[in-house]
This record gives sequence, structure tokens and C-alpha cells, in this order.
Amino acid sequence: NDENLIIGQLQASFIRFHNRVVEHVSANEPQLAADSDNLFKRAQQLVLGREQRHDVLGEVVQTRRKPG
Repeated sequence: NDENLIIGQLQASFIRFHNRVVEHVSANEPQLAADSDNLFKRAQQLVLGREQRHDVLGEVVQTRRKPG
């Protein structure tokens, strides 16, 4: 059904984004490139930090909206 397709696509997007962040960290923080556990943790930190900022931004935008 359409719901499963959308969820699958969303999950694939998150995975691709995380993989890009891993590549970025590996290229820009070479001290982490050799240690896969710390590389993963750093990428996870950055990905989750990005998500949390978007959650806060969404809350701010919603609280500033005036009822229609």
C-alpha cells in the first residue's frame, strides 16, 4: 500500500543522508576515519543534532503562527 511505500522511501532517505554524513566526517575529521565505532557515533551525533534542530524550529514556527 501507499503508506508502506512512503515509509520505505523515507527510511531510504534517512540512510542515504546518514551515509553522506559518514563520508563527510571521514573526509573532514581524519582522526575518526580509522575507528569505525567513533566514526559512526560522530555521524549519528550530527544527524540527530540536525533532527533536533528541525524539531525545535518546527515548534517555534507553530507557536508563532496565528490561528487562521
